[in-house]
Amino acid sequence: MAVGKKRAKTESRKMNSTVVGIDLGDRESLATVLSPIGDVTDRFTFPMNEEGYAFFASRVAKHARVAFESTIMAYPISLISHPMSHGTYE
Repeated sequence: MAVGKKRAKTESRKMNSTVVGIDLGDRESLATVLSPIGDVTDRFTFPMNEEGYAFFASRVAKHARVAFESTIMAYPISLISHPMSHGTYE
């Protein structure tokens, strides 16, 4: 496969995936799940502890791209989202 076609196929897959945006908080965070066409399909809060991280992992598809701001609270989220997805963006 040519490099240009491979890149186009990869970009197409990125554009057709579920995206999760997280507003990180010290005690609780808000996650918003968007469909590949940009519709909000889920919105939920989760505590910033082991139970909350497990809850987040249970609600978000493994193939989802995850986006959040870079703060001190981002570290635990990056640990749970990297095994879930190769598309984590800080």
